[in-house]
Amino acid sequence: MGDSAANRLQSLPDRRAEGRAEMRFAFPIQPMPDECLGGLVLRATASNFRRSPLTALRSAGIVTHKPQSLCSRSPDLAKTIADFVGTADVVSVATKFHPQLDEHAGRIDFFGEPLRAFYRDAQKRRVSPRALKLGGWMRAMWSVKLFGFDPATKETLIDSCPVCAKPLGWTVTYGVAFCDHCYRPEKFLGAIWKYPGVDLRDFPQPMVEVNDLQALDFVTNLIDPAPGRKEVARRLVPEMWSDLSNGDIFEVVLHFASMQLAESWDTKRNAIRRRAKSGEGWDKFTPEVLSVAGRALIDGAAGLERFGDFLRDQSKEKSRERTYGWFSELGPLGIMDRNLCASARMILGNAVTTYFETRSDPDMKPIAHLAEKYGVLRSGLSELVKSGLIPAIKFDNLEKSPVLVSEKAFKPIAERKQEVISGTMTAPRVGVHLKDLEELEKIGLLVRVDGPVLKLLRSSVYYTKSSVDDLAAKISQKAVVDEGDDTVRLRVALRSVGARSVPWAVIVAAIADGRLAVTTVKPSAISLGERLAIRDLSSLRQLIEERMAEATPSLQWVGKFEAAELLGTNDVAVWRLAKVGKLKQHADAPVNSPFKRAEIERLAKETIFTPEIVRIGRFRTYREASTWLANQGLNPVLELKKAGWKVYFRAKVEMALSARIEQLPKPERKLPPPRPKGILHGPESPEGRAAARQEAQDHTRIGYATAASVLGCSIFAVQRLVAIGKLIADATVTPFERRHVEALAKAAIFLPEIMARSGYKQDRNVIKWLNANEVRPVLRLKENKVPMFDRTAVENILGRPVSIGNAYPKETKRRLLALVDGGSSVHQASKTCDVEYTTAKAWVRARRSLLLKTPVAGVSRMHLG
Repeated sequence: MGDSAANRLQSLPDRRAEGRAEMRFAFPIQPMPDECLGGLVLRATASNFRRSPLTALRSAGIVTHKPQSLCSRSPDLAKTIADFVGTADVVSVATKFHPQLDEHAGRIDFFGEPLRAFYRDAQKRRVSPRALKLGGWMRAMWSVKLFGFDPATKETLIDSCPVCAKPLGWTVTYGVAFCDHCYRPEKFLGAIWKYPGVDLRDFPQPMVEVNDLQALDFVTNLIDPAPGRKEVARRLVPEMWSDLSNGDIFEVVLHFASMQLAESWDTKRNAIRRRAKSGEGWDKFTPEVLSVAGRALIDGAAGLERFGDFLRDQSKEKSRERTYGWFSELGPLGIMDRNLCASARMILGNAVTTYFETRSDPDMKPIAHLAEKYGVLRSGLSELVKSGLIPAIKFDNLEKSPVLVSEKAFKPIAERKQEVISGTMTAPRVGVHLKDLEELEKIGLLVRVDGPVLKLLRSSVYYTKSSVDDLAAKISQKAVVDEGDDTVRLRVALRSVGARSVPWAVIVAAIADGRLAVTTVKPSAISLGERLAIRDLSSLRQLIEERMAEATPSLQWVGKFEAAELLGTNDVAVWRLAKVGKLKQHADAPVNSPFKRAEIERLAKETIFTPEIVRIGRFRTYREASTWLANQGLNPVLELKKAGWKVYFRAKVEMALSARIEQLPKPERKLPPPRPKGILHGPESPEGRAAARQEAQDHTRIGYATAASVLGCSIFAVQRLVAIGKLIADATVTPFERRHVEALAKAAIFLPEIMARSGYKQDRNVIKWLNANEVRPVLRLKENKVPMFDRTAVENILGRPVSIGNAYPKETKRRLLALVDGGSSVHQASKTCDVEYTTAKAWVRARRSLLLKTPVAGVSRMHLG
């Protein structure tokens, strides 16, 4: 009996003599040490010829519907129960209560040992006929669901009558050894008396057979309240488990038993041996399973090793549905049940770790472990395993088990990953564009990385860090810092020598080997064109001319960007087409133009890509286009990546698209908004001519046309000013007083006047300019249109710029030339600055002519200015 029960019993008064005086039954009974409380009540009731335990308990002041559940109440009820059955041994009755243990959630005090509450079956009454012959009382061990047999006799338990097949219950009784329902009627003194009809002891059941009877007895003896049983079990506990109580050891044994039944675990929960509130799973805890689990604990470390070998051998024949963690190759031995106490988990964890180290190949490690150790992505390592480039072990019979990988084979690959750098990072370090790296590789300045390490990386173009660092160091050593006035920025110098396409790889090679002398003018710049400067323009011109003479691309060759335009896709798709063999990169082709134009055009006639399908078919998304094509039975002939970049036969797709376009409703033609109706007061209108005649006679009154001229806006704007009350108009052809209009003109200014004075040609350009100077409209005469500005604010900024030829401000020209100096094309700069392309070309040509005619020092000063 546990300490908690003993402490509670010490507080109970010794009322044995008084108990005898208060006995209710004529035939008192004494409790047995291993008897359950419900069985004690049934035995006392039947011994005194009572059929209903509930009625008898009620007469003693105990109200319940389930006598078998009395044990879950407070042990303070022990005195009442003792008086009820007619015993003075209150202490023995109190031990049969199973109160909840506060320190162990979900556990009860089972005769002094902690036991999970749902291990007990409070519904069925199970008995062993042979055990009842030895002693007619209900054993508490019969209520433990795990054991379908009597621990002493090893006889299988029964829970129903062998004759009527009705379940054995707790609410009516002829005695614990008899069926509750079957009776034998006898007539006595004119009345019919019912006697027990079926004696369960006359129906012996089969005996359980196990290979290791000692181990099975050990499991049952751990919690068996029969005298001496726990002591026998305790003598078999090995030293490694000796610090645990019998209840905790019993939980470890059940954990070992559940490992043998992993295929029946509840897949909706993690590491759950069985469903707590259902009857499923208990029949799988057979005596053989329990004996194997008991032997694994009795034999200590050696027993656990043999048990682990048994599980590994067993898992080869059984399919698993669970993930068993990083000990997966050991089967469920790697799972740690959360219901074990902390000490048990520590002991078991150390033992399993030792077993894993002795039984497994130390070189084979799970993917998750290696990914964390070497700092790589698990997805990349999985791709490496799928490629078959490194040794790996896969457990096909484990649905979600980890894959074991050879660390010896993976380590050099992981170390090589630390020595590579992607192309997107290489280009800015060198100072060139990404497309120029391939030529640098061809001439031997960069070393490209290939092999298994690419599986661990996201991109496909990588170079060794040593080659990148060497090239960057050579450029830095050759380009010393020099801010002299006789240098020209490299980008400006390239335009000066008329380079149509810059061979950056050749320039970098010339800088690295000292053939082209350069200096550093802006160390923080990324591009070499901005970072470096040159003094000798003739050496640069000669270098470019030689390169152009060597590798002038023919019209029959195209690069990947031009090929992408011809095919209606992007440059990455072109690279993938070449990778899968649909496009051939010719070795004898010019640099950066490896494809034949004829082959590209032929492929474009035969195939069509999704972007072009979306545009022609007026689809909203790529997914919508793919779904429609699938519904039409048009499947892609090629997918350049998983579920993307699909290629179709052009003829079939164009035929289907033609039918789709005919069925689609034609887009509605959007007509321009109607012009405002009303009297037009233009100068050539009848009203306008009449207003001019009146103005000649009376200069103080003016019409709509004159008011528009004074305000610098349109007649429509004047009409809107009248409508919103900014101007007062009479019902005449000269409705305005001149002084009122002139006063408004001094306060407000409109776009036509601003455009005429600033040199801008379009409304949007002057709006951008005003926004840039933080000038906002004070009023809009129409929704989002016809803005009116404060004249004072606009006059302040109109005085700043100086117009050139009444066309564009000087600031616009300076901005465009600065964009061109920064690397933008003339066309792109003209669009950005809203300058006509012809004008922009004239400005750039004039600048270049001036650069060629001016000494080098002057060029630098002009560029800097």
